[in-house]
Amino acid sequence: MSLIQPLVETHMRKIDALLQIIRNFEWHKLSEIAEKLGVPEESLKKAIVLLAQQEIVKYDAETNTVALNPEWKFLVED
Repeated sequence: MSLIQPLVETHMRKIDALLQIIRNFEWHKLSEIAEKLGVPEESLKKAIVLLAQQEIVKYDAETNTVALNPEWKFLVED
């Protein structure tokens, strides 16, 4: 096992948890998500901006909220 593997797994779990939180396609405050995930809000914001650039999520910088893009619903389907 590489030294990077545990770090990657930890980040993937956080991404999975993020997707579970926003899976309802409603707008969610980054501050509340950061608290639930146990991550700094600024770190979460950087990740959200990256996901928004790929159009996986919608990000509203004015309200600092995020919603899952319905086109990516397959990511959260059971």
